[in-house]
Parts: sequence; structure tokens; C-alpha cells
Amino acid sequence: MLLFLPLILSIAAAPACSDYVCVEILEQNDVFQFTLTGKANTQYMAVGIGTRMDRADMFIAWFDKNKKPQVSHRTAKGHALSQELKLALKITQSDVKNTSITFAIPQSSSKLDTTQVNELIWAHYDRKSSITRNIPMHTQKGSLRYSFQGEVEQDSGVSAFIVWHGILMILAWMILPAMAIFIARYLKDSLGPRWLTAHMTLFAAAAAAAVLSITIVAYNLGNVLDDPHAAIGVVVMVLMGVQIILGVVIDKLWDPERNYIPMQDIVHWWLGRLLFLMAISNIIYGIVLVGNPIYFWFPTTCFMIIITLSFIYGHIKIGRVAH
Repeated sequence: MLLFLPLILSIAAAPACSDYVCVEILEQNDVFQFTLTGKANTQYMAVGIGTRMDRADMFIAWFDKNKKPQVSHRTAKGHALSQELKLALKITQSDVKNTSITFAIPQSSSKLDTTQVNELIWAHYDRKSSITRNIPMHTQKGSLRYSFQGEVEQDSGVSAFIVWHGILMILAWMILPAMAIFIARYLKDSLGPRWLTAHMTLFAAAAAAAVLSITIVAYNLGNVLDDPHAAIGVVVMVLMGVQIILGVVIDKLWDPERNYIPMQDIVHWWLGRLLFLMAISNIIYGIVLVGNPIYFWFPTTCFMIIITLSFIYGHIKIGRVAH
């Protein structure tokens, strides 16, 4: 009966598929046999073992310009890849027409568990270019679950930590800043000295939400600073620190008897507007990166409409107040 166990496991296992990549892993003697299958426009496809890009073992497969299959083993670092590792892997089968490559690796070199559900990550690249040993950053990515005992239910939609990252950033860079700017621009007279407290409190809450949001995504993905979305976010955070310092300086230098607007006030106004537009643009960019889910687009669009109408109302009915 034991002689048939590998055959039973091979029959029981089923491919785990996303919209871009299918992964099948079979246990055969002392090796794991991977089969990666991609869409027709695939330039490379990759699978990694684990839930995070950071330090994950990644296997990248593609066909070169001569239609020959290639597989590279790398260690992921955030969205970047290390130099090629010298793992003893062997390409056993390929089908360029169906964009499928099969390769084997020693079981001793893998953290796959044949008795439990394995968490995998995948990446896909579909831009027209010649893939070399310098692997460009993926155009799509996601996660899969794989079991050697049979098909398992796949997680659907965007990861929970990405959802929380998005919610907190919409709060930090759209809702709270809009309220703070509206107060500073239109409500100074009606609130009196309290406007400054409200303005600073809202921006402090925005900074706290942004830091929490970044911490959540950094913990789950590791180093992501080579991602353009993250890089823009870092620039916004740094300029936000400059803006906070500038606001404190303005408050200390404020002179109720002045008869002109100091340069630091003007810089503070325009830097704030620039940051607001940069942040909203990066939020939209982030929504596009995760596949344009309606549960991000709908509230974001509604908030943008509400914010726009509020400022139109403030401009027409209240008027800007400058002290």
C-alpha cells in the first residue's frame, strides 16, 4: 500500500490559480516538482513560499528570446530580488505555447509542508521586454494557498492589511487634512483661538493614522521603499514633518499687529496644498495598484465630491479668513 502513497498524493493535489498564474506542486521521491502556468502574455511568472515578500524564497520562470525555458531562484527583499542563488533546480518540462514550465527542487531545501496548507505568494510580469537575469519589478502580485491533499479555498480580494492600510490613509490624507484646511481657511472668526487647536489636533491625528498605516504594511511586506507608491508616501511623510515644524514656527512668530503676510505663512499654505494633492494622487495610485476594487473607489470618490463641494460652499458663503 505504501508504494502507492506518492501516486495518491499526486492525484489529490490540485493547481492553485490566480487570474495570472497557476501553481502546482507535486511530491516525488526527494524532490518537489513545481509547474507554473501563466497567461498568454506572460513575460515572467514567479512563486514564493510564505506570506511576505521580505526574505521569501522566490522561483521566477520565463522563456528567453530563443523560446528556451529559464528558472531563477532568488530571495525577495520587499519588492526587490537578491542576486541569483545556487539552488540545485532542474527544468523537467516546458510548453511555450501554453506558457508552462515545470522544474524540480530538493525537498531538503524547501519549507513546504506536505501535511498542512501552505501559504504562497506569486508575481507576474506582462510588459513586452526581454527578461534577463536582472528581473524587473512585477506588474501583478498576490497570494495563494496550496495543499498536497487536494484543492483548498483561496482567499479572495485584497489582503486585510492592505484594506486597513487604505482605510487609514484615506482618513490620514483625505478626510482629516480636508477638515483641518477648511477650519484654517474659513472658520477662524467663528471658532476664535480654538481654530488653531482644532487645526493642529486634526493634523496630529492624521500623522498618527499615517504612521500606523505604514507600520501595518511594512510589517506584512517588509522593505517596500523601492515601490513608487511607497516612495511617494515617504516624500509626503517627510514634507509633512517639515509642514508641522513650519506651523510651530509660524505660531511662535505670529504678530497680531502685523500689516502684511509673512513669507513663512505663504510657504505653509502652498506646501499644505501641494501635500494634499500629492497624497490624494498617491491614494488613487494605490487603489489602481491593488486592482481598482469598488470598495476603495466608491468611498474615495464620495469623499472627494464632499470635500470639493464643501470648499466651494466655504468660498462662496463664508469667504477666506486671513489673520
